[in-house]
Amino acid sequence: MKYAIITPVRNEEKNLPKLAESIINQTILPQIWIIVDDNSSDSSPKTIEELTKKYSWIHKTRKPQHEPYGHISFAKTVKTGFDCTLEVCKRKNIELTHIAKIDADISLPANYFEVLMEKFKDQNLGIASGVYSVQTDKKKTKNKVFFIQGHIPDERLYNINCLEDVGGFPITYAPDTVMLIKAKLKGWKTESFPEIQIYASRDRIMSSGGWQGSKTSGYLRYYLDYHPLMVILLAVSKLIEWRPDLSIAVFIGYFEGFLGKKSKIDDDEIKNYFRKKRLREVINSIL
Repeated sequence: MKYAIITPVRNEEKNLPKLAESIINQTILPQIWIIVDDNSSDSSPKTIEELTKKYSWIHKTRKPQHEPYGHISFAKTVKTGFDCTLEVCKRKNIELTHIAKIDADISLPANYFEVLMEKFKDQNLGIASGVYSVQTDKKKTKNKVFFIQGHIPDERLYNINCLEDVGGFPITYAPDTVMLIKAKLKGWKTESFPEIQIYASRDRIMSSGGWQGSKTSGYLRYYLDYHPLMVILLAVSKLIEWRPDLSIAVFIGYFEGFLGKKSKIDDDEIKNYFRKKRLREVINSIL
């Protein structure tokens, strides 16, 4: 099995060295590692340059356009890395079996990809990942298994056939979610494995669970064409957590999209899933 890694980077001078150390020490090294500089203004480009000079299998590229950070900008950065990966593999005559997307604020155990590769002996497995832990400066970790009902952390390893089947990495809001659902609808297995840890420098729950994160969550559900009952369930879950402010934020995000008649994802397959099938899945789960 041969795999490549794509890492989008914007101003990650503190975290990138930790990630690099964990990648370099993998028991099974990638064929290539593409690091995409998303127009960083700190010393990240210098770190990337040093890595490419030291290791021939590490390559750099840069996203051409500079945009405010957000879902679409992030998706374009990853797509830049995806296209660069295919170009380098073609030039070097490398045939990949898997491609991973690993963010820059992550560090991995040395056997991360070795263990994940074992899981892919199941030919029907399309997307796989470990689970998050938060790693503090004191080297203490606390498990953060926060994905709900099938969500898989974004630090994923993709079967190359699954990637081709879903049309590659999409330029859209919530690109990781869209890829996960398209893979599921096409019959691929998608799994996360609790025995495989991913160490995050930032608390992914706290960074995405505040007012703005909840508001964005509400808007994304409008964009993906969630059934309104699903949005109500999300808001109620915030109330159960004794966070009425976040419940309000969810509604504001959703209704800003609704009242503003903003565009939705241009993918009938995805809209049909979230409008109909996903609601049935959640109701059956609750029952």
